[in-house]
Amino acid sequence: MTDIRIYLTWPVEISSPISQYFGENPGSYAVFGLKGHNGIDYAIPTGTPIGAAQGGVIDRNRYDPGGYGNYVRIKHTDGAYYTLYAHLDKSYVKEGQYIMAGVILGESGNTGNSTGPHLHFELRIPGHGVPGYNDAVDPLPFLNGGQIVVPPPTSNDLPAPTQSGTVLVTKLYLRQEPKALPPSIGSLPKGISVIVYDLIKTADRNVWARLGKDIYAAQLYNNNTYMEISPLCQTTK
Repeated sequence: MTDIRIYLTWPVEISSPISQYFGENPGSYAVFGLKGHNGIDYAIPTGTPIGAAQGGVIDRNRYDPGGYGNYVRIKHTDGAYYTLYAHLDKSYVKEGQYIMAGVILGESGNTGNSTGPHLHFELRIPGHGVPGYNDAVDPLPFLNGGQIVVPPPTSNDLPAPTQSGTVLVTKLYLRQEPKALPPSIGSLPKGISVIVYDLIKTADRNVWARLGKDIYAAQLYNNNTYMEISPLCQTTK
């Protein structure tokens, strides 16, 4: 089985003050069935842009009046891990949308169960989280260059990734199935690297890279190469 390494980028400016760390104030979180704070809070003004800490699919874009308020959750590597961004004033994304790291998800706010403007940020790793924290782990080490290795999910039909792809064209469109016709479900910019689960050769002799569950991009189409494929260097065995 191939393992997956997690790397995160900061969802806000690196100088943003942290007002509450992971595991703090256990008494305040017992009502939620948690041993303590299951993320980190950034004390930032309402309207501060919030960026995606890693690329993935918008899994949730919802409102939780008694908890997270307006929040966005991103599914990474088809469910191997998730990041969550809570108490937003507004969001700019839609559920099912594929986004890249750094894309602005919305603006910070004070919605839901919140005592002041801030961003609540979580990292969840199903089956590998800290016991008592709802699959969450402290995200701070991973924002500071740390990493964790976890096995990939087995809840869908994706094989273990063995290759990576680098986009060669200005904009490479994503599809829900291997075909060139619209609609697109997003796009990848030139130079971006992505995990490739497998390559699919279609009857018209074109080749498509499978980037996730129901996410495909052309690797070779009409004799043009859109993505350079190489062995996956971000994984271990």
